[in-house]
Parts: sequence; C-alpha cells; structure tokens
Amino acid sequence: MYRLYEYPLSGNCHKLRLPLTQLGHPFESVRIDILNGENHSAEFLRINLVGNVPVLEIGDGNWLPESNAGLWYLGEGGIDLSPYPAIRSWLIRVGQQPRYVPMEALDPG
Repeated sequence: MYRLYEYPLSGNCHKLRLPLTQLGHPFESVRIDILNGENHSAEFLRINLVGNVPVLEIGDGNWLPESNAGLWYLGEGGIDLSPYPAIRSWLIRVGQQPRYVPMEALDPG
C-alpha cells in the first residue's frame, strides 16, 4: 500500500490524492503540518531532503517527492489503469510537465 505524506490544503498534494481516491486505490495519508514546520523535522527530511510535500512512498524504502513524479509513476504502471487509458495518458502527460502547468496546456482541443 502506498503512503502519501501530504498537507490537506495543498493543491500539489491534491493532485496525487485525487487519482488514488477516485480510482479506489488504497493508500495511507500521513498529514504533515507544514504550518508548524513538521516538514523540516529531521524525520521528514530523511524522506525528502528539500522538505516539500507531497511525497509518495511506494514501498521498499522508495519515495517520490513532488506531485508530478508521483503522477508519472502512477501513469506508468504504479496502479492498474488498463480500464482507463485516457486517465493513464493524462497522468503521464501531467507528470512530464514542469512544476507549473497552466490548465490550458492540458486541453487537447
């Protein structure tokens, strides 16, 4: 099971939480209180040296910092998306984008 280190009000955290939740993939949510500096604790910095959220823990001591890395991973087979080819394609496209992606850039039309 994946573990998502997140702050609930973060849009970048929401980008990872959304596909996991909507596709019914089990994951554990670990709230990181960025307003009180929990993301700069020694414990969290062992997971992500930069101290940013989200971080997707994929098992075996492997972590994916940054939402786009997590989206790319999910789209490339991190979860079974064979029944949802359009979602898989979207996750891969978003995951390959730079950190800021205007919504207009994702519109295929």
